[in-house]
Amino acid sequence: NLTKYRTNYITSGVFSKKWEGIVFCFHECLQFLFFRDFKNKEVSRRIPLGLFPLCLNPSNDEEYFCVGTKEGLNLLISKNDNSISTGFTSDIFKGHSSGIKSVAFSNDKSQLITASHSEIIVWSIKS
Repeated sequence: NLTKYRTNYITSGVFSKKWEGIVFCFHECLQFLFFRDFKNKEVSRRIPLGLFPLCLNPSNDEEYFCVGTKEGLNLLISKNDNSISTGFTSDIFKGHSSGIKSVAFSNDKSQLITASHSEIIVWSIKS
């Protein structure tokens, strides 16, 4: 069984484990992270990034989102509350010399691993 949704400006997407029907997604030419509600066919949230995204990964509890960028920077986006429509802050992690292709959180969210063409960096994100 196939459910097809027509939409513009999506390069990559990840299903939410917390909110049914929500997909976290981006297009590599737009500087936004989108929370897209595919049941209602609308964007629930648009978070400006200021950089060009290449990859995305939420933490298991979706309190954090990491976006790897074309510029070689990681954006760590934190939720301030349990709502999909409010409260986000971001931090920038610098260290890669080229675009970031993959990002992943450790199970306890204390570390983040990022990979570019020729580098892998493990970041400590919680003290």
